[in-house]
Amino acid sequence: VLLMAAAAGGWGNYSYRRLYSVDYQMQEAQEEAASQRYAQAIIWMEKAHELEPENVDILFQIADYYDVQGKNDMVLSTLEPMIEQPEIYGDAAEEKAYGKTIEIYKELGQYEEISQLLNSCGREDIVTQFQQFIPKPPEFSYEGVRYKEVLPLNLSANTSGKPP
Repeated sequence: VLLMAAAAGGWGNYSYRRLYSVDYQMQEAQEEAASQRYAQAIIWMEKAHELEPENVDILFQIADYYDVQGKNDMVLSTLEPMIEQPEIYGDAAEEKAYGKTIEIYKELGQYEEISQLLNSCGREDIVTQFQQFIPKPPEFSYEGVRYKEVLPLNLSANTSGKPP
């Protein structure tokens, strides 16, 4: 009877660990990813995220697993909460999420999306870090008045019209 109680206790501990241990969930995810079973790895990481929803490392790992599979839309939706709710996830996570999001948009050639993302960003340090993606209005070399003669006009902008 004592042996059965110990076995039941051991099984209960194993079962509890399996269901409620973030480390266990992440370890299982890493094993699945090592075997290139990313969909299963994501399932394990999502279980870990349910247990620790504020853990940004879990979210970034999920995004990485989606990225390996080429599922850009899922990467972006995984990163989005960190951009939209920095008060929950922190400034460092927000900055890293912006960087990964911009990297994906750049790979896809979606520079308008980058510009919109940065124009809605409330953090000047992030905007400055990626300022090469924000076109500014053109500057004219002469004031806008009527002239009696033809003047050569120089038109300049902060971008070349080509992606950085």
